[in-house]
Amino acid sequence: MYYPPKQPVMERKRTMAYKALILGEDAAGLLQPLQEAGFAVEAIAGVPDCTAEMARLEKMGPVLLCVAARQVEPAIVSQLHGTLDCELILVGDHKAQSRFAGLVARGIGMYLRQPPELKYVSELLEDIHQDAEAASRKGKARQQTVAMDQFGPLYGSSAPMQDMYRFLRRAASSDAVLCIHGESGTGKELVAQAVHAYSAHGAEPFEAINCAAIPTELVESELFGHEKGSFSGAVAEHLGIFERVGQGTLLLDEITEMPHGIQVKLLRVLESGQFRRVGGEVDHSYQARVIAATNRDPHEAVRSGLLREDLFYRLSQLEVRVPPLRERGQDIVALSRLFVARFDEANDRRLTLKKDAERALLNYHWPGNVRQLWNVIQKACTTARRDIGAPDLPLEDDSAAAGGDSQDSVSIPAGFTLRQAEEVLIKSSLARHGGDKQRVADDLGISLRTLYSRLERYSDNAAR
Repeated sequence: MYYPPKQPVMERKRTMAYKALILGEDAAGLLQPLQEAGFAVEAIAGVPDCTAEMARLEKMGPVLLCVAARQVEPAIVSQLHGTLDCELILVGDHKAQSRFAGLVARGIGMYLRQPPELKYVSELLEDIHQDAEAASRKGKARQQTVAMDQFGPLYGSSAPMQDMYRFLRRAASSDAVLCIHGESGTGKELVAQAVHAYSAHGAEPFEAINCAAIPTELVESELFGHEKGSFSGAVAEHLGIFERVGQGTLLLDEITEMPHGIQVKLLRVLESGQFRRVGGEVDHSYQARVIAATNRDPHEAVRSGLLREDLFYRLSQLEVRVPPLRERGQDIVALSRLFVARFDEANDRRLTLKKDAERALLNYHWPGNVRQLWNVIQKACTTARRDIGAPDLPLEDDSAAAGGDSQDSVSIPAGFTLRQAEEVLIKSSLARHGGDKQRVADDLGISLRTLYSRLERYSDNAAR
């Protein structure tokens, strides 16, 4: 059935570059905002009607395809997306979302929980229209993405996440260097993966390197590679990550921990578009999209001398802050339910969160953010028999974590060596701060690089 736009033709500011196609009754909730946005809408009741009319639909030109996820199989959606010139919105509940999570994580469309939030939908429709107009003017391919409840590997429907999704959608259409900052555990690497998935580099490799976890003397070699015999131990040619990533996306994680000498060389590479292997005499060009990330405030890192100001300006052509979990409201409960569902699927269990557990999760301050939430839920699922209540959640005392009086202490057995005592102290501090390595390093008065070095040593000892 065809539905014309609600706006009279004379009152429209412009002609929509898209028509809208609604497939399935569950997606009918988008009819009103689509009409009010000026879309001409066609609704198709079911998949048989859609497949029978595929030849006609292919001739429609650019289409905004709105699909009821509960009523349509992922294979059909994938076929439609590959056949039609379309933007894709999936609408459904959490059960249907699990079937489409893989498609969305690869940058195919976006998922909107049911019922749709009309104000947000209207803003997204405006974004889609503006992008379609720009693509029409420039003759460029349109992006296949809109920020929704799932954006690539990211989940969340809170206002801070929706704002970030809209920014990331635009950032993905650019090759400008992006700086991502946020607290430990917020998902900065997932943000980078989302930008990669929706960008023109999405079919190419995604590579990440942790600048704090590499010994200082090896950082340059890991970034740019080295020639055989360029230094002691260089027994063969080694390709650095700038070379390995090709035309993909390169994430420089913990960029503020990079040695200053390497920061100078990185700046030169970013400005010239070329690098030279250690011990080499030939310049190589790189074609990757570069993204930097840090768990520090980059402006404060510049003021404190950790990050060169000139490098910061080059890295922050685009800049985004990942919101901490405590600012995301009901996302905490939604993510918890998602993590429980994943545990159930992997372990053939049927667990649920009780209301008191949800209240406890909402009231907690989450110093370790989503990473800590994941660990808490995994532990609770492992120990709970059926329903997960507040007592099942391994949450540290909130007043102690917030800076109040704490009776916590670290017990070090007599006879422990200094190295053993150090390991106990570091692991205890990690547990107290929910895995936030930056807070642990600050509390212990050591650098983040030193902390990573110690943790790597403990891991090696455990493997022996």
